[in-house]
Amino acid sequence: MKNEVLNFLRNLPKNNNEKFNKAFEFLRAVKGTNFNQMRVYNMQGASESNIKNIIYDLKKHYGISDAEVLSKKSPIPKVVYGDVELKSVKNVDILSGTEGGSTEDTDAETKTNLHAQFPFLSAENCPLELHIVTGQLVASWKRYNAFHAELQLVTSGEKVISPEDLHKLTADCNAAFELNDKLYKELEHYRDNNAVLGEVEALKEYAIKKEIDAMSTEDLVKYKSNSVPYLSKAKKALIKDNLSDEKKQEISERIADREFRLNLVNQKLKM
Repeated sequence: MKNEVLNFLRNLPKNNNEKFNKAFEFLRAVKGTNFNQMRVYNMQGASESNIKNIIYDLKKHYGISDAEVLSKKSPIPKVVYGDVELKSVKNVDILSGTEGGSTEDTDAETKTNLHAQFPFLSAENCPLELHIVTGQLVASWKRYNAFHAELQLVTSGEKVISPEDLHKLTADCNAAFELNDKLYKELEHYRDNNAVLGEVEALKEYAIKKEIDAMSTEDLVKYKSNSVPYLSKAKKALIKDNLSDEKKQEISERIADREFRLNLVNQKLKM
């Protein structure tokens, strides 16, 4: 059963209801599971916080660590050397041929191969957004490999760190991998649709900055004025009782977006 649970944790469904139902089923199969706790979980349903709590209990009952889930997942960052996808930290030295070489050499080769795979990156009319993507793609790949190499040392026992540091290391490794994947999808989307997808945070911020730069002084002043009641109303809504986790997340994101835009407006107005 542990292997089944481990496989589930490595490949969590995107749909919260599916995620909840499967996790609940696994937890219910554990002998000695607290009946009252299971009833509470069942009543709370597929909320983000409830799912996190169930998954935490699953890991505890089956003796599965975050490091174990990640280290044996064998993720494949989407940086390509020639026609070969990078499959592990070890393959970097083999494929790049830069063991003992400089970081600049590695970066140059990685970018060159990205341009070979996505020729539009070398075109004169290539959108600036895609050059932002390639820069972040290389950086996220390097971060992932550094975090993953350290994580392997920890899981093999060659390096000992605190549980708190292990939790952070695992989270950082996951974040770098997920960002790398999203950035690669940006390039694939442009290749297939001749249009910028713009879903990664850096591109969202770039689009907002372009939008603010295009505003007149009159529009900037109006936006600044309207932001005061907008933010006040949103922050009051955030502290209401019985607010679902999803709604809290939605309101928090709207507040963060408005504050980011307002900061740019103030910079533009030199305030």
